[in-house]
Amino acid sequence: MRYLLLLLLLPSLMFAKTTANGPNFVAKPNLHSRYALLMDIDNGKVLYHKNGYERIFPASTTKIATVLYVITKYEEHLDDIVEVPLEILKMVTHDYKREQNYQLPPHLLQVDGTNLGIRKGEKLPLRLLVYACMMVSANDAANALAFHLEKDIPKFMEGLNAFLHSIGCKNTHFNNPHGLHHPDHYSTPYDMALLGKKASENRLFREIVLTEEYERTGTRQQKAFTIRQTNRLLKEGPYYYPFAFGLKTGHTDPALYNLVAAATNGQRNLVLALHKSDKISGCYRDAINLFDAFFAEEMHNRLLFGKDDVLFRTAVGKQPLKAFLQEDVVISYYLSEEPGLKTEVVWNLLYLPIKKGQLVGKLRVFDDDQRILVDAPLFSADAIAKPFSYIWLLSGLVALIFILLYRWIRSSKPISPSLSV
Repeated sequence: MRYLLLLLLLPSLMFAKTTANGPNFVAKPNLHSRYALLMDIDNGKVLYHKNGYERIFPASTTKIATVLYVITKYEEHLDDIVEVPLEILKMVTHDYKREQNYQLPPHLLQVDGTNLGIRKGEKLPLRLLVYACMMVSANDAANALAFHLEKDIPKFMEGLNAFLHSIGCKNTHFNNPHGLHHPDHYSTPYDMALLGKKASENRLFREIVLTEEYERTGTRQQKAFTIRQTNRLLKEGPYYYPFAFGLKTGHTDPALYNLVAAATNGQRNLVLALHKSDKISGCYRDAINLFDAFFAEEMHNRLLFGKDDVLFRTAVGKQPLKAFLQEDVVISYYLSEEPGLKTEVVWNLLYLPIKKGQLVGKLRVFDDDQRILVDAPLFSADAIAKPFSYIWLLSGLVALIFILLYRWIRSSKPISPSLSV
């Protein structure tokens, strides 16, 4: 066995990245969207961004937050029947909101917005309202959800913003549940991608966004009808993408066209936030091109320690101990998300004697987020006997001398003198 490197009592070792900027290894297309951020769903790594941390208006992609919040916090209410009051159905124009310097209630609907057509006093299943938010971007359904659950939309928004902050969306503030424009309703591509990641990890959310058709319950005010999926990544047509599983489009005049999309090829799970494209077709093209580029990336294998090339060394008492790996330590990753690496050796509590091949510790490899990537066992390269102790020998001799001396004293009794009469 040959060893090229001997590590002497190193508590940790840092590995430099092999690339200066991993994402540069994937060719990115020119984007129609002014803002973009691509994230790996499994580990949260940012793979690519274009102005990804700047403030944007999210438009109806806001409804991802509303629905995720509802199905997370209020899941037991999904079978509620919601009676819709007139006050949450009031509509004005966006121009009128702007003329009033946005001092009107932020949740007010707009005449040019997308709605389910809910009428005053209708009684609808809350579950329907959730599906309508995601499938047809129904602004009135979002208002109805928020009002029913907290009896006050501003109070609902307080809870929603606290929820967003708790999942890591630190640069987001929403003041209505639907995303109609307001200058104090904003986010960033990073936060929207993170929101999309969290939503993608929720089983019910994925079920909702993949639904193609859902029945709009009939009421005393109007007949039942079917609502249909409007996300063109999920529908047959020029922008159908077989790897996509959501999530939501959005549009207002100030925000232009927006898309938060998620896709998987069975090996890699990605979420993408795209904002401010002049056309929705630009968002779809950007999503398809970026997903294709990163799905085409190949996995890279990096050898950190060869089993025949390295020994690890410590001491047990005053006795040196050398340990070896039985297998090479290799990590696999995509170059666009190459992790920073740190290793440390964790030794077991050891006592002599030690047998050759005995498990004596482990080599642990961490990434930037302190997640353990590798726990490789370390084995003793040699047998180490318990050393002969002269102290014990000396102690034994002293004890023996005392025993012999004691016996001699006991056996040497003095002779009593004779008495004559």
